[in-house]
Amino acid sequence: MEPLPSHTLNIDITFAELLQALKKLQRNKATGLDGMKVEFILDVGELLHMPLLTVFNCFLVKGFPETLSIGVVHMFFKGGDASEFDNYKGVNKWAEQHGLCAKGQARFRKDYRTIDQIFILWTLIK
Repeated sequence: MEPLPSHTLNIDITFAELLQALKKLQRNKATGLDGMKVEFILDVGELLHMPLLTVFNCFLVKGFPETLSIGVVHMFFKGGDASEFDNYKGVNKWAEQHGLCAKGQARFRKDYRTIDQIFILWTLIK
């Protein structure tokens, strides 16, 4: 896949693109850290369209606020061996592949064990 030309990435989000994205929102999904449900955005309807478009385009110019870039992934055990990474749903393999996970963050990563983290913590305390 070839990268997009830079001028393609530097144009404002259009009203049509906003509406297209809003149509993809689904009800009854988990909230983010802010606790806001997608139902709020969907139920307010047209009243919120232009303010959303303005805010999103402002992000393109001024940058995306760090507070909005925090995500929460809840992993659900599917069954089998609880120590196996692939037995959990919701694990973001993309973040792992792009090196976005902190080395000290063990979670359910291949070759990372809780006992190793405990040993490091114990050593630091000692």
